[in-house]
Amino acid sequence: MARSYKEVLEKASKLYGEIPYQYIADSPTIRYYTDWSIFDKYVPASDRYPCEAEALEAINAINTDIAISGSCVYKVNSKSGVRVITVHREDLDSLDPDIPLFKLIRIEDSKAYALHIAGFSAGAVIYVDKDVEEPLRIRISGGSSRGHLSQHVVTVVSEGVSAKIQIRVDPAREALRTLTEEILLMPGARLEISNISKNSPRTPSFHASHYLLLEGSEVVSGLSATAGNMSRIQQRAIVEGRGARHMAFGAVLGSGENRIHYIENAVVRGRDSRAVLNVRGIAADSAKTVVQAFAIQEEEAFGSGTNVEASTLTIGRGALAVTLPMLEVRCGDVVEARHAASQAILDIDVITYLRSRGLSIYEAVKLMTYDYIVEPFQDLPEWMIAALVENIYKDLDNIDFESLKIL
Repeated sequence: MARSYKEVLEKASKLYGEIPYQYIADSPTIRYYTDWSIFDKYVPASDRYPCEAEALEAINAINTDIAISGSCVYKVNSKSGVRVITVHREDLDSLDPDIPLFKLIRIEDSKAYALHIAGFSAGAVIYVDKDVEEPLRIRISGGSSRGHLSQHVVTVVSEGVSAKIQIRVDPAREALRTLTEEILLMPGARLEISNISKNSPRTPSFHASHYLLLEGSEVVSGLSATAGNMSRIQQRAIVEGRGARHMAFGAVLGSGENRIHYIENAVVRGRDSRAVLNVRGIAADSAKTVVQAFAIQEEEAFGSGTNVEASTLTIGRGALAVTLPMLEVRCGDVVEARHAASQAILDIDVITYLRSRGLSIYEAVKLMTYDYIVEPFQDLPEWMIAALVENIYKDLDNIDFESLKIL
């Protein structure tokens, strides 16, 4: 029998005080690449977080279809074939129990999930029943008051339907934001999804995306994020159905003294299914940037393929960049199982040449960094690329390259 949502919140509140953020350390030396102690300065919200009207006014000025501003959800524009159910904390028990809210995440997996569900404020459940040619644009904002802001988006793409979604996340200036996406693709569905995130240097954040791909479905995912005080971003795909394909490409930037830990994870179970994970990270100033790509080909995944790549670029002597590609093959009959890693610093000879041609060090570094940012996104649909690249590239303007002792 399905639990009521009230029972789910009660379970999350109980587990929050009992389970760790991680059961296994990342490394013997730097035990946890995510500094979870910063998250412990907050507790799950016991009441609904405030709505933020000022943020909504800004949202109305841009191209947005659904806005989650603080704890309020607004259907700004309607699209044919798209149904949206708004969900607020006080309304949870009036929801149909068959709605796939909190269904793709396990509270027991991490204290972060217990925190998120126990403090849930608001979200949206989106059903895409017909092909969507123009991207459905979702804006996540709020967090100007101290506390815990928990926001949630569920998307169900119906059988044989093609959809496009862009999610933009604004920095939460004073609040700990936990944001979780649950995405279910029915047989033959196809989704192009872009996540563009900026995080606050004042507060930590937790952003998780969970995908379930059924037979013949396909996800093409692009992610671009700039680091905050301590930003944890993790995307996990269960490639369940035969012939399903999950293609994930992402890049993150850490600058100043900010920290970011970005993880792409795919569990491949379906016969003849495939997962491609390509992650990239940049660390500048005194930032710490960790990028991790991890795929598992389960015993039943006959004829499956995986391609896992992770790379980092370090700008300046005070930055730390960590690359972690991992691949676990449990099936003896696969067509591909590939992983690769690279770590790089800016080529001093190239910088010197560019400066001799009249470019400032700022112009030289930006020019050299541009190709590094663009590369992982080249296989994405054209409509996604410009915004993903711009999110990181514009943030480079905030870095004082003259002071980084690059030369």
